[in-house]
Amino acid sequence: MVDIAGMAFAKSRAQRYRWNSMDIAAIRQIREREFRQVQRLVAPAGKGKLLEIGAGAGWQAKALAESGLDVVAIDVGTSEYGEARVFPVLLYDGKHIPLDDASVDVVFSSNVLEHVPHVRAFQDEIARVLQPNGFAVHMMPTTSWRVWTSVAHYVHIVKWLYGRVAGASPAAGAPVVSGETPAVVPPPGGKLTRLLRLAFPYSHGEIASPVSELWLFNKLRWTRLFQQAGWTVEHVESNDLFYTGYLVFGSQLAMAQRESLSALLGGSCNAYVVRPPNRIRIPAVNAAAVSP
Repeated sequence: MVDIAGMAFAKSRAQRYRWNSMDIAAIRQIREREFRQVQRLVAPAGKGKLLEIGAGAGWQAKALAESGLDVVAIDVGTSEYGEARVFPVLLYDGKHIPLDDASVDVVFSSNVLEHVPHVRAFQDEIARVLQPNGFAVHMMPTTSWRVWTSVAHYVHIVKWLYGRVAGASPAAGAPVVSGETPAVVPPPGGKLTRLLRLAFPYSHGEIASPVSELWLFNKLRWTRLFQQAGWTVEHVESNDLFYTGYLVFGSQLAMAQRESLSALLGGSCNAYVVRPPNRIRIPAVNAAAVSP
């Protein structure tokens, strides 16, 4: 069973910033479903050494370690998850990975690379720490997630206004989709500035607007970026789940319904399995061969 201590922190963090539209049960179901996908994708590493970049509270790192991998987790010093860590996380400057050359078998990140402003140059650093037969698995939001999160922004506002009229206390704010990373970051400024900004969806990534993220989160864009950095894109697959950054329907949507909606509206996250040039090809992994 996946440790969800990090997810519990998402609830306390949302309360601290007076964020709402949270459904911890729904978040848990989504992240546990996605984690089974991650386990399958990193399975070719066997019991080798895995580096997780942007580990946050460390719940995924902890679960991967419990599955038998030798896990090293890192995150930037500005991460806000220190008080809720469930696994040792090394702090670094966001540019230089504090590991030796060719020291890990697989690199894993989940909803991290879109927050790295120097993402192209950072690919060289990731390749540096990989073993000669190493590979990387990156989970990242899709254009579909961006589109429907922008739509859900206005549903969220309507729900918030209804809650205010009905006497609910939470203030409007940014949504959260996972126990590790806020879906979007609320803009700085006073109450008036923030109220004015409610008219427009927030951006999610480091260097973009919601409009430009339609391209930046596109599978073709990420594939080109990896290829331009010298990686071979071994495999790309959807998480086959539909959700938005606001989870406006929360647990009202069963996992089977989210899977069905993803076929119609698109999956919310893509997994990219990549390897540097002149490396050993990663064998395909049959999903049925890995126990959930």
